[in-house]
Amino acid sequence: MTLAEFQQILLRVTAGVYHFEAGEDAGEKYIVWQETGGRALYGNNRCTERTRQIRVVLHTREKESFLPDRLLCELDRAGAAFEEPVTEYDPETKWIRHTVMCEVPYSLTTAVEG
Repeated sequence: MTLAEFQQILLRVTAGVYHFEAGEDAGEKYIVWQETGGRALYGNNRCTERTRQIRVVLHTREKESFLPDRLLCELDRAGAAFEEPVTEYDPETKWIRHTVMCEVPYSLTTAVEG
């Protein structure tokens, strides 16, 4: 999966999806995501599989939002491995942040060709 394909998965959750930081037009619900690392599995002295670790942060002001469940559904449907969300509320800004750490398969060949 390329990073562009990963972003398309997030766009099925909400239209406001940003890489690294939100834009000024972010609105009342949006996602900010970024790569945080990766792993490579080796067998027979060669890399057999790569994964990217990605942090996805869903921002909303809705206390009873369905978006965290929708995010997990879309990640699961795409075959991503993920941890349960960590939810934080900021009383000063009234923002609720749902942070999900996930891992997706990554191919250097696909990324270069894509």
